[in-house]
Order: sequence, then structure tokens, then C-alpha cells
Amino acid sequence: MKRTRFCGVSWPRGSLSGFTILEVVVVITVISLLVALVVPAVLSARDSARRIDCANRMHQIGLALQEFESAWGSFPSADPDCDKPNRATFRGYRSWQLQLLPYLEQAAVFEKLNNSRVIYKVTNHLMFELPVLHCPSDSVTIGMNYRFCAGRNCSDVSYYGSAELTKGFGVCSFRDSCRGTKASDITDGLSNTILMSERTLSEVDSSRYNRYRDLWFSGAIELGFDPLSRTANDAADICAAAPQTTSSFYFPFVGYNLVQHGMFNSAYSHVLPPNSKIPDCSLRSNGGADPQSQWGLEVHFAVVSARSLHRDSSVNTLNADGSVRAVSQNIDLTMWRSMSTMSDRD
Repeated sequence: MKRTRFCGVSWPRGSLSGFTILEVVVVITVISLLVALVVPAVLSARDSARRIDCANRMHQIGLALQEFESAWGSFPSADPDCDKPNRATFRGYRSWQLQLLPYLEQAAVFEKLNNSRVIYKVTNHLMFELPVLHCPSDSVTIGMNYRFCAGRNCSDVSYYGSAELTKGFGVCSFRDSCRGTKASDITDGLSNTILMSERTLSEVDSSRYNRYRDLWFSGAIELGFDPLSRTANDAADICAAAPQTTSSFYFPFVGYNLVQHGMFNSAYSHVLPPNSKIPDCSLRSNGGADPQSQWGLEVHFAVVSARSLHRDSSVNTLNADGSVRAVSQNIDLTMWRSMSTMSDRD
């Protein structure tokens, strides 16, 4: 038999052959199936790691809260006129996040922000990365994801409105008192009361309204809506009317002001379920004017919800006993609202 030499090797003539089209198709199909199986598993593992890291950072905040409560006899108070720790020169309703910074090994950041002399302004104070307040699952790396729970209402001002409305407030709602909430005030049970959850950050894009990240100015109060006499469902209906496309009135800096207390900046509520398709909204409108001129109602009357980007559609929550849990977005809304109050006997 005649032989052919190829690359230094002698082969019988006629024995060389390539892959058939069918064989190539089969190999590509097998590789595609393997990729389809492996990639989701890898992405799921990465997301799980990010969610666990997110929960661990929230747990660290819970430990800081326990230290604060142990040292001062109560959780933080937002009242600027109170003789509370770390008052310094800041004027305005100080957020819980700001007051906890020294307990999170962020004393230098605290000194910088607490001495900023900001007075009732809707401005941006966190244009730098602060990992302890950021959830790694959010692709936006600058901003504060963790917000404290104001209850089941569309306001965090607990000394306004009826007695029935007051029962719906959470641990971090603003009180007309120098004393912050004590652990003993939480009569619904520490393990049954949520102190904190997550909220997605704005992308600081003033040219594109993002319904899942930004805050829409509804103008509801100017149109006659009274948040002190209407229900949470009424407020949810207001937000449901948000435009599907670009809005002229929205706030693209959600999560960037950790200095001031309020629904607008550092708190959230359980008006809507986690990861709701209904967007968040302020119950006022800046009407094209400077929102700083309307800071009062702008800051304290809004629907701001728990939102995350976890692949399992859950949100992490911090309870008053320091435990961190993942809550499904499919949780019953009545149960979700009950978990946000501290003394409603629910």
C-alpha cells in the first residue's frame, strides 16, 4: 500500500479525513448545553455570595445599633435640638446612619459630614464609596443602600395625625421628643419588628427617569391629597400613576444623602411590598423650583420602598433583635406592613 508522509508521520494513502458537518454540529451543541448549564450556576453562586455579604454588612449595622442603645439607653433620635451624642455643629434632622458611623469604625467620615453645617437642604453628601452602607448586589457603587424603617405609612413624622395613624409608625419614625426609642418600647416583639431593609440607588442620570431607582414627584399634596388622613393604599395609588417614560419631575440622587433623617433621604416604609412594580414617589412636586425651598413636606411625606437586585427577588431585613432575614417579594402585604410597626399589637 502506498503511504503519504504528513508532518513527519507516514500515513496510508486515503486514510486522512476531516470532521463531517454533523459531527461539528453535535460538538457545538454539546458545548452550548454545557455553557447553558454552567453559566447560570456561576451567576447564581456569585449573586448568593453578594447577598450574603450584603446581609453581613446589615448585621454589622445591627451590632452598631445595639452598642448605641447600650451606651445611650435608646436608639438614635433625629431631633437636632436634643442633647444627644455627637451633636457637633450639624443642624437639621440627623439620620440614624450618620449617628452610627462612629460605631461602624467611620469616625473620620462622621466628623466630616456632621460638621458640614447643612441646614434643611435636599443635597448630596455621599459622592464617595462607603462599603459598610453599600450592598454589593447593587451595580451602583456610590451611595447608601441601607435604610431604616419608618412604619407602614407614607410619612415618618409620628406626632402628626390621628391616634390610629400613629400606631402605624416604626422604630425610626421622627418623634417630637428628645428621647429615642428604647428596646422596651417595641412591644410587638424585637424579633417581629423590622428596623432596616435595602433600597436601590439612583444612577445620577438627570436625563432618564428610572422607575425602579429614582423618586417621582407626584404633586399629590398640591392637588389636595392629605397624607395625615388618607390610608397607605391611597398613597400607593398616587405612586401607581407615575409615568412609564421620562418624567419632568423626579429625583435622580436617591441614596446619596446619609446626613438627614426623613423618607426622602434615609428612611423607607412598608406602604408597598418589597420590589414593587409600582415606583416610589414623593407626595409633593418641586414644580420646577428648587426642592430645597420645600424641604419640610418633601423630606417627610413620600412612599419609599424596600428594593434590591438579588436574583432570588428577596430583600434583606434587620430585626430589632439584631437578626438579619431574607424576605420574599411575594410576602403577604398585610404581614409585611405588620412587621414594620413596633407597638400595634399586630
